Amino acid sequence: MDKKRAKEIIHSPQDVEVLYNNFPVWLQKVMDKEDLVQVEDMINNKIMQVPSKDLKESDFKLEM
Repeated sequence: MDKKRAKEIIHSPQDVEVLYNNFPVWLQKVMDKEDLVQVEDMINNKIMQVPSKDLKESDFKLEM
């Protein structure tokens, strides 16, 4: 995923499932000077900074 798409997802009114290493994460913010995105692992609530290229958008739309 590129940083532009990550920003779109963060500001989207829809919930979009995003995966990091095949696990769901919640995008929190894009680190503009690096190619990193701060995410929260939705399984254990761990906060991580991961390369945006390692994030994958799922076709599945989350219902809240």
